[in-house]
Amino acid sequence: MAVSINTKGLLESGRFADVTVKCNSREWKLYKVIPVLCSRSEWFNKALCGGFVEARTGEIELHDEDPSHLDWVITWIYTNGKPHSACLDLHAIADFLILDDLQVLVKDHLKDRMFAKAIGAQRAFAQCVDSENHLSEGDIKVYFEGVRIAYERNIEWAKDIFLDFPRSAHWWMITDKSFHTMRTAIPDYVYNLITEMVEALEQGNCWPSHVITSCCCTGCNAGGFRNTLDGNGTVFENSDEPDGFYWSELMKNSRGIVVGVCNACKDGPESDMDL
Repeated sequence: MAVSINTKGLLESGRFADVTVKCNSREWKLYKVIPVLCSRSEWFNKALCGGFVEARTGEIELHDEDPSHLDWVITWIYTNGKPHSACLDLHAIADFLILDDLQVLVKDHLKDRMFAKAIGAQRAFAQCVDSENHLSEGDIKVYFEGVRIAYERNIEWAKDIFLDFPRSAHWWMITDKSFHTMRTAIPDYVYNLITEMVEALEQGNCWPSHVITSCCCTGCNAGGFRNTLDGNGTVFENSDEPDGFYWSELMKNSRGIVVGVCNACKDGPESDMDL
């Protein structure tokens, strides 16, 4: 829904507020008379428009939430902003406050971020001379922190999204030493990861553990990520890689040669995998 600039200004100023929300040391001056709060959150609607004491006093106290996350959620209610990076915590608060739109938005945001990271992992693997050290240690730590929370809290939708990351990158990050070290700390994740890999193998997918220097798309013949090394080991990208290229599928044909289908050809005419 569209939210006016004036509503955002009222949120920032707190003028004419008729509701106070408190969480630990934080306090927000909000508006019951402006229908945004109660129309977007069934929880606030029940608390402020029902028979609870909060409806009479206009004060709500929350003790178990992170004030910084709650601040973002309240801002989202009034301004329709984009999700914060702490997706799992935000989803938990959105679930508590019955903010269905925000729950969907947070899931979509995390899914999009993980897919973008997976395509980046494809590119990093293909452009790195050392296939055992091609991922950023910071990215790996952030990823496994999300994995840890998803498995500790048993958040099934988040587990699926985090497993989509290695799948979309054709499992190449498994060759990275830092990834290998951190994944062993979460046994259930390792089990699911192995199960996914076995299913991918049964479907004919493959993931060469070395940089692909000759594979091209069987649909359009684009040579995405094809590299050339000079005598000093410097990597040069070939110029025939289309913008936004990534591998949608990688398989071995009947002759044992790695062949692929790029993202542009995935939903196009059927490719000849035996080229």
